[in-house]
Amino acid sequence: MTLACHCRGCQRLTSSAYSVSGVFAREAFELTAGQPVIGALRGEVEHWYCDSCKSWIYTVPPGETPVVNVRLTLLDDPPRGRPHVEMYTNEAQDWALLGSAHQYAGFPPPEDYPALARSFAGRSD
Repeated sequence: MTLACHCRGCQRLTSSAYSVSGVFAREAFELTAGQPVIGALRGEVEHWYCDSCKSWIYTVPPGETPVVNVRLTLLDDPPRGRPHVEMYTNEAQDWALLGSAHQYAGFPPPEDYPALARSFAGRSD
């Protein structure tokens, strides 16, 4: 599933209006090389970086959220199309809202993730 985060933290981390991520199940996510470090904004959300090149690689949302958000722009072949979910729309730059299928003022509640993943899997774009 793809998402855009409009929070002020992502705006600062990207020097842009939002970050774009792919959402993967925590149990399916595995680093295959390197040892990342927590960097940038510190708090309940963990932002992990490559210790060598300092690129922002992935984010672990707070609490029991069963996902990891990976920066899609780091992939060799990132998904095309509008992000399926927009979150932190309450902090978005007005001109940067993308009109995604699902929008949340903050983090999507953990119980919404299964339905969001099913609707993403069934989309036609």
